[in-house]
Amino acid sequence: MDEGVCHGLRSADTQEQGIAIGWENIQYLQQGTVSNTYWDHTLTGGPCERTEEYVAPFFKTDREADYRIVWAFFESMTII
Repeated sequence: MDEGVCHGLRSADTQEQGIAIGWENIQYLQQGTVSNTYWDHTLTGGPCERTEEYVAPFFKTDREADYRIVWAFFESMTII
């Protein structure tokens, strides 16, 4: 787990904070949220705490399939 980052998982039957979260932990989650809280040091006023929250369900993308679709589209275009 990254230093200064707190991961959380909240669903109907689980509420955990300060845990390591990977795809295997959330892939079947149909409802709930995953959160990441961290200190943002990029602002001139000094660091501030930020929380990003992601809402289930989650999908794992297949980049190779996405690229095949996009390249097929580009190849079908007529360039003048």
